[in-house]
Amino acid sequence: MKESSAISNHKPSLDEMWKFIEGLMRPSELIPDKSILTYDQVFAIYSKLSNIDEMLKEIAQISILRKELNKEKSQETVV
Repeated sequence: MKESSAISNHKPSLDEMWKFIEGLMRPSELIPDKSILTYDQVFAIYSKLSNIDEMLKEIAQISILRKELNKEKSQETVV
Protein backbone atom coordinates (compact mmCIF):
# COMPACT_ATOMS: atom_id res chain seq x y z
CA MET A 1 0.00 0.00 0.00
CA LYS A 2 1.39 3.40 -0.90
CA GLU A 3 2.22 5.88 1.81
CA SER A 4 -0.03 8.92 1.91
CA SER A 5 1.50 11.94 0.20
CA ALA A 6 0.65 14.06 3.24
CA ILE A 7 2.82 11.84 5.41
CA SER A 8 5.72 11.50 2.99
CA ASN A 9 5.97 15.27 2.37
CA HIS A 10 5.37 16.50 5.92
CA LYS A 11 6.46 15.10 9.24
CA PRO A 12 3.62 16.23 11.54
CA SER A 13 4.08 17.45 15.07
CA LEU A 14 3.06 15.24 17.96
CA ASP A 15 0.05 17.49 18.59
CA GLU A 16 -1.05 17.25 14.94
CA MET A 17 -0.85 13.47 15.03
CA TRP A 18 -2.80 13.22 18.30
CA LYS A 19 -5.49 15.54 16.92
CA PHE A 20 -5.86 13.31 13.85
CA ILE A 21 -5.88 10.11 15.93
CA GLU A 22 -8.43 11.50 18.38
CA GLY A 23 -10.63 12.64 15.50
CA LEU A 24 -10.79 9.11 14.11
CA MET A 25 -10.82 7.04 17.28
CA ARG A 26 -14.03 7.75 19.08
CA PRO A 27 -15.20 6.94 21.74
CA SER A 28 -12.22 8.18 23.70
CA GLU A 29 -11.73 4.81 25.42
CA LEU A 30 -10.14 3.62 22.17
CA ILE A 31 -7.46 6.32 22.19
CA PRO A 32 -4.10 5.08 23.48
CA ASP A 33 -2.57 6.65 26.60
CA LYS A 34 -0.56 9.66 25.40
CA SER A 35 1.82 9.57 28.34
CA ILE A 36 3.31 6.15 27.54
CA LEU A 37 3.87 6.44 23.78
CA THR A 38 6.97 7.85 22.09
CA TYR A 39 6.87 10.08 19.02
CA ASP A 40 7.83 7.12 16.82
CA GLN A 41 5.03 4.97 18.26
CA VAL A 42 2.49 7.74 17.74
CA PHE A 43 3.80 8.28 14.21
CA ALA A 44 3.32 4.57 13.44
CA ILE A 45 -0.30 4.73 14.64
CA TYR A 46 -0.85 8.00 12.78
CA SER A 47 0.63 6.59 9.55
CA LYS A 48 -1.54 3.48 9.61
CA LEU A 49 -4.72 5.42 10.43
CA SER A 50 -3.91 7.97 7.75
CA ASN A 51 -3.47 5.20 5.16
CA ILE A 52 -6.73 3.56 6.22
CA ASP A 53 -8.53 6.92 6.11
CA GLU A 54 -7.22 7.57 2.60
CA MET A 55 -8.23 4.08 1.46
CA LEU A 56 -11.77 4.53 2.80
CA LYS A 57 -12.07 7.85 0.98
CA GLU A 58 -10.94 6.17 -2.25
CA ILE A 59 -13.46 3.34 -1.77
CA ALA A 60 -16.24 5.88 -1.22
CA GLN A 61 -15.21 7.70 -4.41
CA ILE A 62 -15.19 4.42 -6.36
CA SER A 63 -18.68 3.66 -5.06
CA ILE A 64 -19.95 7.06 -6.21
CA LEU A 65 -18.38 6.61 -9.64
CA ARG A 66 -19.83 3.10 -9.94
CA LYS A 67 -23.34 4.40 -9.14
CA GLU A 68 -22.99 7.13 -11.74
CA LEU A 69 -21.80 4.64 -14.36
CA ASN A 70 -24.73 2.34 -13.60
CA LYS A 71 -27.10 5.29 -13.86
CA GLU A 72 -25.62 6.24 -17.26
CA LYS A 73 -25.89 2.64 -18.48
CA SER A 74 -29.53 2.40 -17.43
CA GLN A 75 -30.36 5.68 -19.18
CA GLU A 76 -28.67 4.47 -22.40
CA THR A 77 -30.73 1.28 -22.30
CA VAL A 78 -33.99 3.20 -21.94
CA VAL A 79 -33.25 5.58 -24.85
